[in-house]
Amino acid sequence: MSMNNLVLLAREPEAAAENCAVIYARFSTKNQDPRSVEDQQRNCLRYAQDEGLTCILVLKDEGISGAGDDRPGLNQLREIARKKPPVFRHIIIDDSSRLSRDNIDAQTLVFREFKAAGIVVHDVAGKLRSDDESAEMVWGFRGIIDAMYVRDMRKKVIRGMEGRALAGFSTGGRCYGYQAVPEPKPADPTHPRRKLVILESEAVVVRRIFRMFLDGKGSHGIAHVLNEEHVPGPRYPTWLANTIEHVLNNERYIGKVFWRTGEWRKHPITKKYTYKPRPKEEWLIRDDPTLRIIDADTWDAVRKLRAARGKFRPGRPVGSKSALRTLSGLLFCGVCGSKLFVHASKRANGGPWVGYACGANRRGGEVVCSNGRMMSEAKIRDIILEHTLNHLSTEKFNDWVEVGRRRWAESVQRDARENREAAALAESIRTQEGRIERVLEMVASGAGSTDLLKRKLASEEEKFVAMKARMAKLLSPRVRRAPTVDAEALRAKLAKVGDLFSTKPDEARMVLQGFIRRATMIPTDDGVKWRISLQPSLVTPAAANTPAKLDSVGRAEPTTAQLGAVSEDGK
Repeated sequence: MSMNNLVLLAREPEAAAENCAVIYARFSTKNQDPRSVEDQQRNCLRYAQDEGLTCILVLKDEGISGAGDDRPGLNQLREIARKKPPVFRHIIIDDSSRLSRDNIDAQTLVFREFKAAGIVVHDVAGKLRSDDESAEMVWGFRGIIDAMYVRDMRKKVIRGMEGRALAGFSTGGRCYGYQAVPEPKPADPTHPRRKLVILESEAVVVRRIFRMFLDGKGSHGIAHVLNEEHVPGPRYPTWLANTIEHVLNNERYIGKVFWRTGEWRKHPITKKYTYKPRPKEEWLIRDDPTLRIIDADTWDAVRKLRAARGKFRPGRPVGSKSALRTLSGLLFCGVCGSKLFVHASKRANGGPWVGYACGANRRGGEVVCSNGRMMSEAKIRDIILEHTLNHLSTEKFNDWVEVGRRRWAESVQRDARENREAAALAESIRTQEGRIERVLEMVASGAGSTDLLKRKLASEEEKFVAMKARMAKLLSPRVRRAPTVDAEALRAKLAKVGDLFSTKPDEARMVLQGFIRRATMIPTDDGVKWRISLQPSLVTPAAANTPAKLDSVGRAEPTTAQLGAVSEDGK
């Protein structure tokens, strides 16, 4: 019988988890042999049999690096490990690197998270259990080795890419005006390299951008012209002023190829990658006349003209670099979906005036977005606060809060009930497999009618498959429940946020983000209409798998609550 998912479990339901184990397998890249997971699973099953453990589930991540901890299979393993009562007490991995190649992550998972849940991790290759006295020290040494493997592999990749760059071959990436073509006769056919060549259809556009700039057009004007003529942009169908600036600053167009100008670094806690420039003395610069699109005279003339015009400053007004805007990132255009950016700042009635407008319209023109409206930050703030407070005071919202509390309690009870069912089902699966084995023994011994035994075997196997399917469903990850809502606390918190805009804008921004998911500007004949989308926890009952969401007037709403507000002039 297949042991890929669910097999023998302990005898008593309350003790079933003590001998139950889950196998976790992983291979790193799609270039690896997918059978690697099958090999790991076979080794783990053999180990479980020798140790007297019963495997109830196999979780795997295919083609995913072990350097991070955000993996579907690993996340499901961690979620099942938190169940009460426990469904299993053992995790079996082929070797420590399958769980994680980050030493800190591995130590946290094994000796903090899993240990706190009473779970023992077994390393088959190292013949190591996490409950051994020296396990944490040995696991730490192995984790250091696994982490060193990742760092060494990174160095080897960089070394190989550097060799390609110095030899004049492409190292990846896309640059407008060029295309990468395979080398005609590769020295190593199994690892062919690619060489950059000029793509004339795009090179014509690059030369035209430089000419238009010398003829007096600015970045915005050039973008508008190209968009009106429907010239495709480098990455998107349209051009923006920032894109034009990148073209005018790209030294690749005069035949200079740069390598090692920066690197992507992963934050050890958040696991997010950020780009860090390298010191100029570490740069590798190579001149390649075959890649020259712009001649030296044109390049120098553009440099002089740019210096005379001054530095290009897109978006934020001069002098507002350090100003914190409480609404930035929350406002969107209702025509094209782009974010609204601070576009103007001036003195009006003795005080500062800050306006928001569609960035795509301002940088790409009417072809990109027809929404040319602008509205002051103060007016937008008043609209958002007023209509959000009105929504939190409606009877419908109070009803949702009460429904949410009730559904929250029901979902907690359902989770506990399903966890108990999973533990009891473990015993049923063990008993059912025993019945199947006894029928197989009778068939092998020739006792009784063969046809009758075959029908009996088919019936018992059908029950066994149904039990395994039910167990898999009980152990499947669930949608996270939203927390219950304290309506009075929310209203009091939002009522005070207005005083924070001028005194503590960073705190005001955090409070506002807890209420507002996005606010969309929609131009109308009479002015501007705002569609305010609240956070899901404010418009739906707090429970998992809620089928329908409600808008601000209590109607079924597929995504968000929409609160309409119209300004008279849109300014």
